[in-house]
Formats: sequence, structure tokens, C-alpha cells
Amino acid sequence: APKRVGATCDSIAYLLFTLIIVLSAWRTAVGGFDMSANNERTTMLEIPLWVTFPWAVACLILLVVVCGYTLVRSTGEIRDKSAG
Repeated sequence: APKRVGATCDSIAYLLFTLIIVLSAWRTAVGGFDMSANNERTTMLEIPLWVTFPWAVACLILLVVVCGYTLVRSTGEIRDKSAG
């Protein structure tokens, strides 16, 4: 039973982390669209601020995929430990 409890706690933690990253990706994308719509630029060089946001969102989406995979793998461990 202790291994199953540990795997269950791991799955809950992975689920929470995945949800936090999904929320972060969503809000980062919204912030990038907002900066683009308002044409916000740096003070000295007049570089658009939104240009880095697509890269950040892409990295966060990749992290969501990895977290989702880890969650699925951890959930499989719960099933394996309950069967064995």
C-alpha cells in the first residue's frame, strides 16, 4: 500500500503542476496579444515587447506536453502497483 500511496501523491502533484503550467501558457499568450494590440515597445530601442512571447508560449506548451506525459506515466504506475 505505501508504494501505491506514493504514486498517488506523485500523480496529484503532476496534475497540479500541469494545471499551473496550462494557466501560465494561457496568460502568457493573452499578455503577448495584449502587448501586440497596444503596440508596446521598449523605451530606448523601440523594440516591440511582444516578439518574445511566442517563444515563451511555445516553451510552455512543450512543458505542458512533458507534464501530461509524466502524469499519464504516473497514473499507469498506480494501476500497476494496485494490480501487483
